[in-house]
Amino acid sequence: MLETMAYSNHAEYPSDFDYPKDVIVDVCPFYHEHHEPIFDISVPSAPQSIEPVQTWAARHPGILGVFCYYRKYKVLSKPVVFPTLMWSELSYFRDRGYQSITMQSEPGDWLTFELQHYMQSRLVWDTAQDINALVKDYCNTRFGPAASEMERYIWTLAKATTRSVRLSAADPTRHEVSQGRLWVNECTKLLNRARRKTSRQPRTKELLARLAVTLRHMEIAFDLLDLAREGRSRKLKERKQHLLRLARRHRSKGLFFDIDGYWLGDIGMRKVYGE
Repeated sequence: MLETMAYSNHAEYPSDFDYPKDVIVDVCPFYHEHHEPIFDISVPSAPQSIEPVQTWAARHPGILGVFCYYRKYKVLSKPVVFPTLMWSELSYFRDRGYQSITMQSEPGDWLTFELQHYMQSRLVWDTAQDINALVKDYCNTRFGPAASEMERYIWTLAKATTRSVRLSAADPTRHEVSQGRLWVNECTKLLNRARRKTSRQPRTKELLARLAVTLRHMEIAFDLLDLAREGRSRKLKERKQHLLRLARRHRSKGLFFDIDGYWLGDIGMRKVYGE
């Protein structure tokens, strides 16, 4: 067997060539915004995202997989979680004959996206599962006595990270950013309660301390969105530097990828937030 990826300038099924049956093709819907499910036709990017998925399903005689950006570089290591979106999309792909899923697992920010990888590994075997039960199972195993607070934390964070931050080209409104701040503030309260419950469990306490850093990252991300919209370039530059200092202080803790590289460097930050 040979495996290849349908991506970028070869995302569409070729017009002058038929892929043989013994080639596995992983189709990548790389325009997907992740604010709504990929099959939601009300989303402007939906046709660009879903058309290759449908075309390959109709024409390729062999095994199809999907390469999903549930951990996107443009997210800049934000603590993005969307279990319901993943569940609905994997059910959609399964019903169209897709048999596998691939997602990146960068070593720099494994903790930021830990729930995404856990959900992927469980759902790829059986999409007909209770998504709430999966999140509860994860929290019970990972956070012990603080499981109930962390379960609420995840569902609250899911609302903030799918509606209130810039994931790719999607640009949240002022109201969405303001609402996001309220959700993240609620996440901070839940995390503080969880930390009090685990005060005698050093490993879990350290894990929660690291997650608190990701909430500070979210607060800075909201500031950057507002400053970019207001055109306050000097203050925007200062807040970018603040984010970089935060990332560098927590280097090698599983929270930030590509520190001093492209995405958390000057070029990548300008691409997301402008000058």
